[in-house]
Amino acid sequence: MPVRPGSRRVHLETSSDGRRQGVVVTVTKKTKMIANGVRARVVRDFRDGGLVDRAGSFEAGVDGAQAGIAMPADPVPGPSYRQEFHAGEAEDRAAVITVGEEQVEAPFGHFAEDVLMTRDLVPTEPKVEELKLYAPGVGQLLAVHTDGPGERAGLISPTPGG
Repeated sequence: MPVRPGSRRVHLETSSDGRRQGVVVTVTKKTKMIANGVRARVVRDFRDGGLVDRAGSFEAGVDGAQAGIAMPADPVPGPSYRQEFHAGEAEDRAAVITVGEEQVEAPFGHFAEDVLMTRDLVPTEPKVEELKLYAPGVGQLLAVHTDGPGERAGLISPTPGG
């Protein structure tokens, strides 16, 4: 899951009622020393040209919040892991379901090799479940909610940083 300074990813999100919006994720060249003593890269999310609000944001080391992992370095199917943790606020978990067994069609293209699939859960919202598909060197290609009428986000274009 590449997170290189200067990289940019554009996703098209489609809501359950068919509304579409663009989401741009930019990895800045800035870093910040966070409260738990780790230097972290600053990443910005924009929806349809505006900064996504900071509701639900937290910082590891503040008010009991803990860092999580976005993706294991050597993913294998198995137990779940924390993506983030701030009790009662952000308790997202994921589990690697398959590695190399899936194919995926995203707006960016078709991927038939080495695709990894995770199942993401939100314990504070027990009915929320999402499947995400990733390709090596590209990152997340597609996210599909399986808990309702079909919300999804597909990668339109990744721009590698340098």
